[in-house]
Amino acid sequence: MYHLSSKTPLHILYEDTQIIVCVKPPGIATQTRSTGAPDMVRLLKQHLYQINPASGEPYLAVIHRLDQPVSGLLVFAKTPAAARELNRQLQNPDKTSFGKYYCALVEGPPSKTFRHPGKLYVPGSPHQHFQNMRSRRKKCKTCPIRV
Repeated sequence: MYHLSSKTPLHILYEDTQIIVCVKPPGIATQTRSTGAPDMVRLLKQHLYQINPASGEPYLAVIHRLDQPVSGLLVFAKTPAAARELNRQLQNPDKTSFGKYYCALVEGPPSKTFRHPGKLYVPGSPHQHFQNMRSRRKKCKTCPIRV
C-alpha cells in the first residue's frame, strides 16, 4: 500500500504491465493542472517511478475521470496500446468491454426539491431520481434511486 498523504492510503486493486485499477478517495482530483495539488495521476506516476526508477517518467493515460468530491474506481493505461483499446471499449461497448457504472449512497429523501450543481432532485415520482441538467448532448440523463 502506498500513501497519498499521512492520512489517505493509495489503494491499488489491480496492476499489470498494461493497466492500473485503483480507488480514488473523495477530495483528490483525478488529474489537475496545479503543480502543488496532489492528484491521482501524479501519485500513481510516483508509485510507478518508485518501482522502476531507471525507466524514467512513467507513461500513464487517464481513461476516465471522477469528480474531485466523489470516490470510486479509476482505470489508467500504462501503455499507449492499452489506452487505445480501453478508449475503444468505452466508445463502442459490447459484452466483453468494460464500462462506467455509477452508484450513489444517500441517507433518506430530502424534505423539499433541492438543487445540486447540475442536478435536480424530483420527489413524488414512483422512482425518485436525479436529472443531470448539464449533458453534452443536451439530453437529460436520469439515474433512478431508491429511498
